Amino acid sequence: MLALRTAHGLNQPQLAERMQDLGQPMHATAVSKIEQRDRRVDVDDLVALAAALNASPNRLLLPAVADNSPADLTSALTVESIRAWRWARGYEPLLPPDRTSREARRAFLLKNQPDEADYLTLSDSEIIKHREIIGRLVEVIGDARKQGMTPGAVRRLVDIAFKDHGTGTGETDF
Repeated sequence: MLALRTAHGLNQPQLAERMQDLGQPMHATAVSKIEQRDRRVDVDDLVALAAALNASPNRLLLPAVADNSPADLTSALTVESIRAWRWARGYEPLLPPDRTSREARRAFLLKNQPDEADYLTLSDSEIIKHREIIGRLVEVIGDARKQGMTPGAVRRLVDIAFKDHGTGTGETDF
């Protein structure tokens, strides 16, 4: 937290003032104690501190770098920081891969990345089929662009194709 605070050019009283503005009053001495790890932080404080520092709560909880360095998650649990970050982002369970079945990983992803649920419920053969279709679509769009079609024109044609093929929206989300 200290590095983020100083990167924003804030001293402890200024961060405390931001906390006050966010509706989570905190004295500058509390900021100091948190930075020295002499004070616990509850969830409300964590969210407000993250907002005040324009950072994610994960950034305050985890090491600044996602690499092979150790990350102490609890007094009895240390993992590589890259694994901690992937878990915190909902990309993979914290358990080692050899202890996580494919079904357990899929269940974890469905719970932690609900916006990806459609993709995650596909079988391997369906994923391969969809990748092939998308790959062909990318090739066709690339060819259209090489022949001078503007991005707007390509988008309109894709929107028409979506509408004509029963997606119901008539618009794409990309």
